Amino acid sequence: MNIYAVISLLASVICIFLGNFIYYKNPKSQLNKLIAILCIFVGFLAFTEFGYRQAENASTAYFWLKLSTLWPFVPALLLHIALIFTEKRDFLKSKMIYLVYLPAIILSGLGLTTDLIINGALREYWGWTYTVPFDPTLFGIMSLWSMFGGFTAAALFFLYYSKTTKPMEKKQTKYIFIGLYIPLIISLISDLIFPLVSIRVPELTMTSITIGLLFIAYGIYKYHFPILTPAMAADKIIATMSNFLIILNPKKRIVTVNNASLKLLGYSEEKIKGKPLQFIFKDEKTLDKILKNLNEDQMENGDVKTFETKLKAKNNKIIPVLLSVSGIKIIDDEPLGIVCIGSDLTEKKNMMTALHKTEELYKTLVKTDPDSVVTTDMAGKITYLSPRALEMHEYETPDELLGKNILELITPEDHQKAGLDMQKTIQRGILRNLEYIMKKKDGKQFIGELNATLIKNIDGEPFAFLTTTRDITHHKKTEAQIKASLEEKDVLLKEIHHRVKNNLQIVSSLLNLQSGYIEDKEAQNVFKESQNRVKSMAMIHEKLYQSENFARINFGDYIKNLASGLFSSYGVNITVIKLKINVDSILLDINTAIPCGLILNELVTNSVKHAFPKGMHGEIEIGFFRNNNDENVLTVIDTGIGFPEDMDFRNTDTLGMRLITSLTDQIDGELELITEGRTEFRITFT
Repeated sequence: MNIYAVISLLASVICIFLGNFIYYKNPKSQLNKLIAILCIFVGFLAFTEFGYRQAENASTAYFWLKLSTLWPFVPALLLHIALIFTEKRDFLKSKMIYLVYLPAIILSGLGLTTDLIINGALREYWGWTYTVPFDPTLFGIMSLWSMFGGFTAAALFFLYYSKTTKPMEKKQTKYIFIGLYIPLIISLISDLIFPLVSIRVPELTMTSITIGLLFIAYGIYKYHFPILTPAMAADKIIATMSNFLIILNPKKRIVTVNNASLKLLGYSEEKIKGKPLQFIFKDEKTLDKILKNLNEDQMENGDVKTFETKLKAKNNKIIPVLLSVSGIKIIDDEPLGIVCIGSDLTEKKNMMTALHKTEELYKTLVKTDPDSVVTTDMAGKITYLSPRALEMHEYETPDELLGKNILELITPEDHQKAGLDMQKTIQRGILRNLEYIMKKKDGKQFIGELNATLIKNIDGEPFAFLTTTRDITHHKKTEAQIKASLEEKDVLLKEIHHRVKNNLQIVSSLLNLQSGYIEDKEAQNVFKESQNRVKSMAMIHEKLYQSENFARINFGDYIKNLASGLFSSYGVNITVIKLKINVDSILLDINTAIPCGLILNELVTNSVKHAFPKGMHGEIEIGFFRNNNDENVLTVIDTGIGFPEDMDFRNTDTLGMRLITSLTDQIDGELELITEGRTEFRITFT
């Protein structure tokens, strides 16, 4: 057996294998069937080539060569495949398709029954081959038919490749074109053209077509041509679809499930396949009733029944689902089974439950809310009223107000204000504490406090207003009464401070008059100091009388007035003893201000009387501020002769120092004496 015969035999085996491979990829596809037939037919021709190449004699070789004259069916099959692939439906539906095979039938018939195409066998180095008749007319016609069929189909593929815009279809066309027509051209050259010009080479037709078919099979394997294997596409869709899919056979047993079903139910494919209907359907009675209604007519027409039911998953977990069932039937055959497609309603049910709870909660809140709730559209027309709103405006039913403008609930005097507030609500989203004069059904008025909110949809576009209203008529009356009462008390308190101040001034005047009848200088000084103490207290009440705040005074201003008054009272020459004041505006209540005023009075008096003897020049500095610990600090500093070193200021017999110490303790303060070049008394208090 020569090597060329072995190549032909190998090509035959490969072609038959490829035919089976392509056919079983999708046995329902007409395109797959034709390509499979082409493969098997080429495999047969390759086997005839093997037969005549390794034949023992000329007669045996001639027998196999006569069988090879069935070749004209190859271009016919190629043309038919091209018509199907390029979707020439009009031609395929007519009887014109049979004309494609007519030349093949005639030429093959003549080849089998006459010697007009092949008239003998010739021995060559590659084995036996055919000889062309002396009159090669029919051989030439067969060659022309092969070229016409092959190149016409090639033209159809090329035009389809040029017109289609789908990348996958372009790839499919390219693979078929290269896989079938490049080998065809090679075979035409080696088997037809060369023999016509008396050039003999080994026939390459079957080998080259086998290689081309291998190329197509590789494309099918690698790229899963959808046009060649729609079953693969269907399998892919079923495997990746988000809905669960279960197919039952006519005996109501599970035969197919997709990945979504396995994930939902928690079973493996081996565990669930072959199980009866009751294995996964909890409500099998309801489902069985539906399935019985799927008669043969409904199966044929593809009718679908959709309903809610429950699946029974692993560990008896119950899953609510929306299920669609439909019969599957092959034409002119018995029902094949039932397909069940559905979706898990667990999340939807949970959302509906949560939504229902939320709705009930808001309904309860609205019903029990002491404020009225009214919603309107963007034009202000009322769309909802709470029971409290009806009660507040004394309407009996919502129908009396639904569809009417919300201005029906507001007095005409506030209509313009309401329109402006509506525009502000659109701009800001919410407005609070708006006061309106509202009206009831009978025209009676009341004061309402409104809060207005803009409601937006899921896209952020406003579509409604929500207003809540509270009847504050009673609150406004109470507020007016309280305000009047406070004003009355303010007047009374002001009068009290005024009278206390006047009384203290009377005491001061009496002390001044009494001192006029005293000749003893020391006694006169005592009366004068007492008079200044009374004046310091009277000045605080005067400040409170003049202030809008009757509980606290600005102690910084008080210090300025008190110090100036003391300098005037003692007749201090300000060119000899200068007064320097550095104070902050700090508010003190009356319980702290009076002791502080008396302390300041004593310290300034001591400095004026004792620090600058015999016309000594100097300076008295008063300071009042807050330190870093948020404490009040009052300082009195003089540049006089200094405090006596042998005197303990905390234990003296003088009334002034005893007052300073006692009053400092009264305000929980701390008294310090600093004598570093000058004399400084520092009082720190909170």
